[in-house]
Amino acid sequence: MAEVATGVARLLVQPYRLEINVQQLSDPLLYFPDMELFVDDEFIADLGSGVPFWLAAAVTRSRAVPQAKCRTLILEIKTEDDPRLDDPFYGAKLRLAVEVYRRLGITFLVLDRITHFPTEVVERFRAITIDRHTTLSLHDHDALRRLYISRGSAQPYDRVVEALGGGPTGVAKASAMQVRRIISIDLTRELRADTNVLLVR
Repeated sequence: MAEVATGVARLLVQPYRLEINVQQLSDPLLYFPDMELFVDDEFIADLGSGVPFWLAAAVTRSRAVPQAKCRTLILEIKTEDDPRLDDPFYGAKLRLAVEVYRRLGITFLVLDRITHFPTEVVERFRAITIDRHTTLSLHDHDALRRLYISRGSAQPYDRVVEALGGGPTGVAKASAMQVRRIISIDLTRELRADTNVLLVR
């Protein structure tokens, strides 16, 4: 989902090991964050106001914030069967991690999988990421630019696919452009011919 989201400029899975020195312990506590994202302010604001991750990732955006101007977001994803959920030591370690990130000015969120990553929505995003490595040419960029110049800032998905060659090739190129933040497809619902697609600035 993060790879597809227009509001996410970059992501790393388990990017590093955080060592937390605690006075009472001889060895530091070790914490491995699940994911580090570089996101725009709007993405963090959405999550902070209670919007599920999938929905924050699914909405269209007409503008992509450059990575250099994005903020760091650390995520810990909790599954319902995680045996550590009832472990007080693990809970204490998470609270210390929250404090470390707070002092560094980094947003740290613990998200539960069921609410933030529902299976049926994950599949919708996965269908886009399958084609993320599709080759795009200057001709594809020109075709897209011509479409939006002649017809306006929002286009239906089928028209975008057609401009990119139609059929499976056009679908693959549209998916690759979504992942690369060239276009922004409305993924709040199932992808259809009339789904709204914005050109990203």
